[in-house]
Amino acid sequence: MSIPASQRHLFKLDWVRNPALLAEQQRVTGITSQYTAEIAAWCVELHQQLQEIAHEIGLHLLLMGGNGAALRMDLSSLRGSADNDYLTSASPRDVQALLDALARRFSGMPDGLLQPQRIPKPEGAEELPLLAYRVAVPKLFDPNPTIEALTVKLEFHLDDELPPSDTITVAHGVVGQSLTARVPQLPYQVALKLLTLVEPPVGIGDDREPAIARQIYDIDVLLAAMLQPADWDALSTYAPHRYAKEIAQRSLPSAQDEPWSGARWRLQEWSACIDGNTRFWRHINAMQSSQLARGSQRTPEEWAARCHRLIVATHCLRDAKPHEPWQRALSIEALIPPKSHGPELRALRRAVRRVAKAPVGHPRAGFWAALAQTEDSRDLLAELDALDRALADI
Repeated sequence: MSIPASQRHLFKLDWVRNPALLAEQQRVTGITSQYTAEIAAWCVELHQQLQEIAHEIGLHLLLMGGNGAALRMDLSSLRGSADNDYLTSASPRDVQALLDALARRFSGMPDGLLQPQRIPKPEGAEELPLLAYRVAVPKLFDPNPTIEALTVKLEFHLDDELPPSDTITVAHGVVGQSLTARVPQLPYQVALKLLTLVEPPVGIGDDREPAIARQIYDIDVLLAAMLQPADWDALSTYAPHRYAKEIAQRSLPSAQDEPWSGARWRLQEWSACIDGNTRFWRHINAMQSSQLARGSQRTPEEWAARCHRLIVATHCLRDAKPHEPWQRALSIEALIPPKSHGPELRALRRAVRRVAKAPVGHPRAGFWAALAQTEDSRDLLAELDALDRALADI
């Protein structure tokens, strides 16, 4: 399929007029799936369109989800995403006006392309301040001959209390062009993603279980960018506040130690991915095989370590000064060389096993697994002391 000549001037990104440019960027990013590359590129194009119209009519849109996270990732960690999620203070009528304006802009496109269609709430589903749309877009790059059009999903989460935001301009790796977007500030971005890990109905339900792998990946990458104590303080405050708001919207009773305990429950469950025969590893491997460059793909043991590392982060976030125990954990981990062999490897394994009291594969994986078994931040600090002493003895 090609874009009618009369419509080409309406698009913001060069790749739409010359899909060969997307092939070049696919080589740059290392994303292996042509479908993933194209659907992610269409998400960027639609964001550019919506942002321009929103500015014209005075609406505030914060890009969140995977595409919001992508703006904070370098090429080596970038992943593709198939939808755009927005947090907005707009009313349902305002959002509909935004989508109607997009439809009018592309009214000359054939076959109903770029005409947003509202996704009705499923029968029996809970009432939430959420509007969802699907937008059919032309297939310009994906070689699958059985598909004439692709579909991008747009979700608008309505909220009269928007978190602090940043305006970010980056050369977006998927399309190789500059993209400007408003996104929640980093700790608020992490908090919104963290809530996807708690138990349903606030977190992701069983029917969307494969999506959890994407959330774990994004949180881990974003958390590594949270370098300032103020970021950790903001996250430790906002995540429970946001959770309480989500619970109130559903008229559910509040629970103690949320969202931390809920996220730990999910992460502990997914750490079973260390066994490559589990459904958790199948979900993870399907995601990373299609959405990540080969250099960013990890083994089952490394993914289990990622889950354990995030469990440790939730314990740190319960501390009065959450950044301090986290930095201490990272500084002790740095005592373990990422690659070791022979006598050094055996000594490291013995040191970690002495504290973990469990078999240890890669010493860094064993380090995080030991810390993840702690019950609270005080228990975590004691375990850090023990590991520090054990590694210092080598």
